[in-house]
Amino acid sequence: MKEYNVKYDINQMVYILTNKNIYKSSVEKIRITEGVPYCKIIGNEAVEQSGITIEYLVIISDEPYGLNGSTMTSYDWYNQDSVFETKEDLIRSI
Repeated sequence: MKEYNVKYDINQMVYILTNKNIYKSSVEKIRITEGVPYCKIIGNEAVEQSGITIEYLVIISDEPYGLNGSTMTSYDWYNQDSVFETKEDLIRSI
């Protein structure tokens, strides 16, 4: 069985930046996609990338809906590089 460098667990609280606001949410699902390795140009250097993408499904809004107390929940996938364990780590990355 392959092992991947997954940083966060299901139901773990994380921070994301959405619509220029810092939002605290929990990880609902994890998606791992294997692709073909490729090179990414950073400055004047070519860096080899594995082609593996790790993404987290998080709740981005949980709005009251209707008169009976139900809620409308919106989710979105975020790349592992866009999800942070602490608010300070997120701010440092900006």
